[in-house]
Amino acid sequence: MSSRAASALKRSMSVAMVAPTMNAAQQALYERKVFGIIEIPPDTERDVLKGEAARVPAYVDAAYFLAFNRTLTGILESAADTNLTNAAPGSGALARLALAAKSPIELVLEPLYNPTGGYASYVVPAAFVLIIQQTLLMGAATLSGFAFQRRETTGSPLLILVTLVGRALAHVTIYIPALLLYLVILPRIYGFSTLGRPFDLALFAVPFLLAVSLMGQAAGCFFRHRETAVLAFVATTLPQFFLVGVSWPREMIPPALDTLRRIFPSVSGIDGLVRINQMGATLSETRADWLYLWLLAAIYLGLGVAAASRRRPRRQDSVHAV
Repeated sequence: MSSRAASALKRSMSVAMVAPTMNAAQQALYERKVFGIIEIPPDTERDVLKGEAARVPAYVDAAYFLAFNRTLTGILESAADTNLTNAAPGSGALARLALAAKSPIELVLEPLYNPTGGYASYVVPAAFVLIIQQTLLMGAATLSGFAFQRRETTGSPLLILVTLVGRALAHVTIYIPALLLYLVILPRIYGFSTLGRPFDLALFAVPFLLAVSLMGQAAGCFFRHRETAVLAFVATTLPQFFLVGVSWPREMIPPALDTLRRIFPSVSGIDGLVRINQMGATLSETRADWLYLWLLAAIYLGLGVAAASRRRPRRQDSVHAV
């Protein structure tokens, strides 16, 4: 690569590492140490000097749309600068090169996990998971407040715990069609990448739905009016969309907000479900998010039991329940 090409490359990005093999470069991409790979075949220089078109494969991670565009722009700028340098007036092979082809380097671009290279296939799968969470949150919180008014969430802590778990399992069953629609059917209709195994997807979805349901039930015990839950969770939808690390890179999220966003199951849910469904990850590769969702489910179960045990129905609630 010429000095001018290196300078153009540096303006858009930097060379993080020079990998000895393609496997090492792919591993660095999986670990998010790099966002793109430029593979320079051994015969590239010979082909360019002979005046033939050289093929330089470029692999760009499309998980972050902004980083994808920036990386792709840097690669194209460096290739254009290299073409300009090689096409300079001269004699011999360089002169034949300038006459033989306008662009001696042909880039083979393969967007990872985003075959169309569009914004829809990048954002919509994450939005599907957020839709599942928000609708379940609002429904679970509203029904929890209604059940409390009817004195269905009263009694000993053990009875309350069994009641909350029973409702959560019922919510998981009810949301099976929604999971099939948003995670299996619609991605295939829209032509999104679907590399994951349904079994891993189902196992990961269970703690996600349980955590969302128990969070909604716990929140329902804190609202005086059950309709307030709908207004509260609707107001958090747009901020959550920007805080899950999809439309805005999570590395750019302030530390305080990065900690706050972890209270919602959608953060780990989107990270795990999208990686399994769109990127073909296994359950073991998303184990950290999977275990964190189980932890959230346990925390919200405890909060729900504590809140329901301390809250007492108001007199007017008792009248309405009769």
